Amino acid sequence: MKSTLLLSCIIIILFFTCEPEQIIPKLVPTVTTKEITGKTASSAQSGGTIISDGGKIIATQGICWSKNVLPTTNDNKKLVDAGNKDYTSIFENLSPATKYYVRAFATNSIGMGYGNQVDFVTLKDIPVVITNAKVSLITTTSAQSGGVAVSDGGDAITSRGVCYSIFPKPTTANSFVTSGNGIGTFTCTLGNLLPLTKYYIRAYAINSVGTAYGEEIVFYTLDAVDQSNRKFSIVGPAFYKTGTTVKADWNYDIDFIHVSKILNRYTFEIRSVMLLKDGEFKIRENHDWVISSYGYSDITIEGDINNFFGKEGGININVRAEKTYKLVFNANWVENKFSLVCTPL
Repeated sequence: MKSTLLLSCIIIILFFTCEPEQIIPKLVPTVTTKEITGKTASSAQSGGTIISDGGKIIATQGICWSKNVLPTTNDNKKLVDAGNKDYTSIFENLSPATKYYVRAFATNSIGMGYGNQVDFVTLKDIPVVITNAKVSLITTTSAQSGGVAVSDGGDAITSRGVCYSIFPKPTTANSFVTSGNGIGTFTCTLGNLLPLTKYYIRAYAINSVGTAYGEEIVFYTLDAVDQSNRKFSIVGPAFYKTGTTVKADWNYDIDFIHVSKILNRYTFEIRSVMLLKDGEFKIRENHDWVISSYGYSDITIEGDINNFFGKEGGININVRAEKTYKLVFNANWVENKFSLVCTPL
């Protein structure tokens, strides 16, 4: 009886003196979000501090942001290397003058933990403007261009238009034409231009931050002089008279005929002429042979028009076979370029 009582007392003492094993719960990470620094019109910097890993290894961490409250990683996010409890990161491609909400986050095997929410407003920026790729209604003294004001940079566009100059990279310090304000498409007519002149143009848009410019476009005004009456010929012993088998002599020539004009580009043709293989002939503005030396070229020639018109030498050309050819001469007095194409028929 005494032994039984003693055993019972020992069991009671052990029951009340032994503590159960403590179980530590596993949780999602605890994170705080850093305040915004270094903000611009399109970027900012934030980050986070991991207060607790929740008893598990941190798998991912970073920041997320949105234009709506309580952003999640389903919105925009930027990851940083896991393992650093204190981190910062720059996030970009933001819209100017726009309010954003930001939270830090971290994940472990249990789940996702978000930090407190912070917010900020990006800075204003200059507008975004595009120059029309094509200049239209070109005359000797005028032309039409324009552009599209795509974005106001978060501040109202007070002026927009086109600036132009005979020098590259024109600005509003040069000649310009205004066309309204705000976002949208606009058109301008440029006047008082010089004939036969190369111009550079750019669209522009202005807000309180500054002036933005579009891509640079180049065009040429028309020639005030009609060049279609220019007279020039091929001359030399390398061709037959059209429609005959009589070989031409040195004093015989065949005139080019003006057929079209597109802007400053004139096209002249000799539609059919028999050319001898390995024979030479010369294209001249006048009908004099003058120089007796021959140049040899492919049957397509391009060059500076000033080296053709008004020069004694002209163009020397050698054909590849004895055939009937069409000769097409394209001349642009604005760009000072010509091309001659000799095509077998």
